[in-house]
Order: sequence, then structure tokens, then C-alpha cells
Amino acid sequence: MIVVGIDSHKKTHTLVAVDQVGKRLTQLTVDATAEWTDWYVHRRLHGEIGHIPPAEYEANHYKESTKPQVKTTI
Repeated sequence: MIVVGIDSHKKTHTLVAVDQVGKRLTQLTVDATAEWTDWYVHRRLHGEIGHIPPAEYEANHYKESTKPQVKTTI
């Protein structure tokens, strides 16, 4: 099994592949572009959160966790 991790920064992103015991197999650093960032946040399907994009997961979280405001009038 190979695990790929991403270390995201403002100007670059580093992708690292490691084996089962944590030995680094390869590493790739790419420039952070608006197109890549848009894909990573809005279109990438994230397996740990139900195979939906992170932006959708965040929107669902806030929609479910925000309580409606109650207004009273006197």
C-alpha cells in the first residue's frame, strides 16, 4: 500500500508518497495555481469525508450545525 500526502502552502504544494512502514518513496513539489487550488478544494473527491469535495463537506457542516435564529417581538 502506498499513501500520498499533500502539504499545501500559499505558493507551492508538496506531494509525498510513502510505503506501509513510512519510508518516503518519492516527493514532488508543484507551484500553487488558482486552477489547482480550485480543483483541490471544489472538485476533488475526498475519500475520508464520503467522496465529496471538501468545499461541499464544509458547506454541509455549517448548514447542519448552525441553529436558526429566533426572533421575538413584544
